Amino acid sequence: ISSTSMGRYFEADRGKAVSIAAMGQSSGEAVLPAIAVAAIVGLGWRNTWFAAAAVAAARDGRLLGPPTQPEIEQLREWLCGEVARQAVDGAEPQAWPGTVAPSGVRRVVEETVGAQLLEGAGAALLADEESVLVGVTPQALALLGYADEHELLGRPVLAVVPPRFHQAHVAGTTLHATNGRDVLMDVPLQVPVVHADGEERVLGIRVTAHRTGSQAYFLARLSPAVAPPG
Repeated sequence: ISSTSMGRYFEADRGKAVSIAAMGQSSGEAVLPAIAVAAIVGLGWRNTWFAAAAVAAARDGRLLGPPTQPEIEQLREWLCGEVARQAVDGAEPQAWPGTVAPSGVRRVVEETVGAQLLEGAGAALLADEESVLVGVTPQALALLGYADEHELLGRPVLAVVPPRFHQAHVAGTTLHATNGRDVLMDVPLQVPVVHADGEERVLGIRVTAHRTGSQAYFLARLSPAVAPPG
């Protein structure tokens, strides 16, 4: 999983990134048992379990912030689930769906919040804090060349980001999630986006952040590109 993820997100120095990921995995296997023993000796097994629970809560976005690459967590859960289904139940293999559907409660909440944020927004996309598209207006569908909203809903934002900018996009969203960096928030830009036909088109975009309860959403207003003067 680590090699696939690193290869996916790093366009430049991909080989170096994969090598570092492989080295980290081996190092973790060697060091983690010693750390666990030292923690149990120094803290006791109960406090060690509490610390492990805190780490798990942080990864789930319940303690410090949202997970920075949720699709990797989803892929890991799907892979482990497939191994268990096939090994224990003898079930037929199922292909990776590309994204994990939200729970029923979360889906209803997102539909309600999405309708409120998208109302009167014109051509706009709405993403949640896990960088998954949860709302799209008919005007945005027309600009991007899609006929139906379900072709985009539930897909990662990277679906409309050119591959050469994937690494920069993940880095930017990670910095915003971890330390609130928002230098490009509410700033009008012109950027290339991936059209439904796979080609790149330059569009105007302005992204704003919105928080509803404990959830954060990002509204991207789209517009046709404006030719530079002269």
